[in-house]
Amino acid sequence: MKKQIKFNAPALSYLSNEDINKIHHASIKILEQTGCKTHHPGVLDLLKSNGAKTGPDDRVYIPKNLIEWAIEKAPSKITIYNRDKKPALLLEKNNVYYGTGSDCQYLLDIETGKPKDFTFKEMQNAVRIADSLPYIDFISVDDQFLIGRKAFCRHTLTIILVSPSCLIIISGIRWITSLKSGCTIDAPNNC
Repeated sequence: MKKQIKFNAPALSYLSNEDINKIHHASIKILEQTGCKTHHPGVLDLLKSNGAKTGPDDRVYIPKNLIEWAIEKAPSKITIYNRDKKPALLLEKNNVYYGTGSDCQYLLDIETGKPKDFTFKEMQNAVRIADSLPYIDFISVDDQFLIGRKAFCRHTLTIILVSPSCLIIISGIRWITSLKSGCTIDAPNNC
């Protein structure tokens, strides 16, 4: 693991326990009464088979008992491993990690001060810099930014995968599906 910043001081808290409980109860009410949409057939089937009800357009209404069960079963810590199968991040109380997004659409040109496209060359530089900084623990990629930028998407993944040590945090089901199927970049309407 890279150097980790450890805090011996009490965690900063903006909310009281009462406030946290109010938010929790409101979120349960939303999931039960308003529901949420899912576009993944496997997730939809899993939720339905565990007591969730469905409505129009694959909207899922998740009952309180299923939410509470999932919270109870959630681990108190999670270890994230790097590509060498070594622990990279230990997600638990009071651990703090820093990362950088690699998916900026624009950046400010250092010479003109004006926005310009975030190009392949800027992507290479961003990954190299992030990978060499001792307190940057991961590079984040969000597939929503990449929709419609086919060449950029392919280049982004290539740069990140050949980076010597960076940990990649990928959000977006289309990228994850692509990576699970052998690092192909053929997800519909995406890369």
